[in-house]
Amino acid sequence: MLSIHRQTFASLAAIVAITLICTGCGVSPLKLTLNRGQTLEGKSVDLDIVGVNDSNIKTWSEYPISKYFEAGNEFRDDARRAGVLKTVVFRANGSSAEIIDKTDPIWAKWKEIGAKQIVVIANLPGDIKDAAGEGPARKILPWDNAWPSDGIKITVGKGALSVDTARKE
Repeated sequence: MLSIHRQTFASLAAIVAITLICTGCGVSPLKLTLNRGQTLEGKSVDLDIVGVNDSNIKTWSEYPISKYFEAGNEFRDDARRAGVLKTVVFRANGSSAEIIDKTDPIWAKWKEIGAKQIVVIANLPGDIKDAAGEGPARKILPWDNAWPSDGIKITVGKGALSVDTARKE
């Protein structure tokens, strides 16, 4: 009987140890630096950044950009209400860079929902064609530990978003 208790205790101790070790497992928050390109000087642009998990990446990667930024768009409003959407607005004569720091509470929310990708969507001026997946107005970034420690830099230009940071090999 004593042997069974020892085995049970040893098993529980192992489970507790693994749980404590894995509490820090996973991906870390990143610093996102969003820069307004020179081609957008004097123009206003809205950017939405959202953490998405495997169950909703398809919807986020296929949703038409032309509808997404329409006033009262239910899809966008639902994401805002759920607390998974971060909006950055570059005003015509405002700042040329915005930062979503590692300490921003949005990272905790994204981690809570099991986000594995970060989708950046821009309301770019001009006629942006709807296309599934990545395109000029939508970038899909894996949220993993393959990014440099100083974060990800993205430039918002007149006709496209560009990811200026290479992932680590």
